[in-house]
Amino acid sequence: VEVSNNGQDFSADGISHVVSGAGSWRQLSLQPSSGPLHGGTMVMISGGQWSDADYATCIFGDTLAVEGTVMDDGRIECRVTAVGIAASSSWLGREVRVQVVVNGQDASQGSELAFEYEAPVVVSGIVPSAGAVEGSTMVQVLGSGFKAGSGLGCMFALSGEGGGGSERVMTEGRLETSSRIVCEAPRAGSEQTVSVEVSNNGADLTSSGVQFVYERAPTVTGVELVVHQEADGVDRRVLRVTGKHFVESRELRCSVGSETRYVSTSLVHCRLDP
Repeated sequence: VEVSNNGQDFSADGISHVVSGAGSWRQLSLQPSSGPLHGGTMVMISGGQWSDADYATCIFGDTLAVEGTVMDDGRIECRVTAVGIAASSSWLGREVRVQVVVNGQDASQGSELAFEYEAPVVVSGIVPSAGAVEGSTMVQVLGSGFKAGSGLGCMFALSGEGGGGSERVMTEGRLETSSRIVCEAPRAGSEQTVSVEVSNNGADLTSSGVQFVYERAPTVTGVELVVHQEADGVDRRVLRVTGKHFVESRELRCSVGSETRYVSTSLVHCRLDP
């Protein structure tokens, strides 16, 4: 290391200093950067060249170190430690420093890696609870702990073609309030009932067990106006709608009228306003 007072003439004293692993101390990133208090979030630290490292550990705040996994591409994966029940209230919303130790040396010096502990996400219901197998149904998910961010979304656990295997399909979530988000149901290959879960960070999913039913889209083949007089002497007008794939449910609606009554899978009555 030499010094110049004018930017041109440097000393020539030959004093050297070795900075071990300096390349690993710059531009590190951690994803996701938030997760629930109960821990378990798998985070990935990237930005260093650690593919040849023998071992790595991560320290979240002042918790004990946890063993990390050195990936073939040089990144490091660690599982976030849980917060004890007694300390959970004070840790809620708290952002803690994340320290990464590689081969016994602190590889996170010079980087500001942090992880935020959040309240667990809870799903209590969805509206509507059914939609067409073609997808595109806008589903309102109700619950608590929802938070805006690039990782906010819904997971639909679809069955594979022919009922074989399963496929987790994530769709982007739109935050309306901390207790309500909206997600678009993906296309399903067949009629089926699937579980719907939510993630705030794109990694951790709820385990609510709330279900969404994929059904064949209803088809209208005919409409007939029927007028009959009730006991009060008032004429009532009802549209007799025929078609296919009608389902008896609380969400059954006609596009006109004030009341819809299910008769069968091929017939519904739509009562018109007086």
